[in-house]
Amino acid sequence: MAFVFIIGAFLFSINPKLPAILSLPLVTLGFFLTFFLEEPYKSRKKFNVKNYFKHLKEGFVYFKNSKYIQYLCFLALFVSATISITLSMSSAYFKEILIPVSVIGILAFVASLTTAFASKKTHSLEKFLGEHKSFLLIQMGIVVGLFLISLMIPFFGFLFYLIIAFIAGFSGVLLGDYINHHIETSHRATILSIKGMFSNIGVFILFILVGKLTSFKGLGFSFLIFASVILIGFVLIFFYFRKHNLVFSQESATNQPQPCVHIIF
Repeated sequence: MAFVFIIGAFLFSINPKLPAILSLPLVTLGFFLTFFLEEPYKSRKKFNVKNYFKHLKEGFVYFKNSKYIQYLCFLALFVSATISITLSMSSAYFKEILIPVSVIGILAFVASLTTAFASKKTHSLEKFLGEHKSFLLIQMGIVVGLFLISLMIPFFGFLFYLIIAFIAGFSGVLLGDYINHHIETSHRATILSIKGMFSNIGVFILFILVGKLTSFKGLGFSFLIFASVILIGFVLIFFYFRKHNLVFSQESATNQPQPCVHIIF
């Protein structure tokens, strides 16, 4: 992906449509290759609409009864939305801070490697920080990164974008790992889908907000308000779970009892 950023920027400099045109054959090939995949095992349950809705209902009940999973999903709503929106608007941001179009591909290459590096170091960093400080790092990194991006500092503003790129790699591995660790195997796919639903809801709502603000007051003002909204969201999540003094029971996939933890910041 990192190398494709450089290639895509080069192709774009020749013709803005060229990256999409040359990507189409590869996407088409990937589509047809999926028909040659085989299931690694045969499902013990027969797929039908009734069983599908039954399993979906059980998944939502599991989500409703697990405050820890609720916390992760609500956190993912703001975290994933921030990362997705910031990455999507990166080219516009680079243009605003006076970075030449010919260099954007190289900077995107560096950002992609930063995300990959963060993903690789997630385990050791989480082991050093612990669960709660890892959550705090994600939220602080996003809020500080967005506020710094809103300053629109020419050239050096790229360094602030790298903060979001780093959090993208770190949070992507961390949130997925925590959800997989605390969910029974039978509900894992459903809960991950619910987490994805929360993330997409966040993108859908906040992207409209950022787009409207950008057209009204400019990109810097848009990121400033965006950062404020994300900060308020994190604060509301914190006080909600603190107010109810919730204790989250951690259960492994084998349902072996684990020590209980509090969400502490």
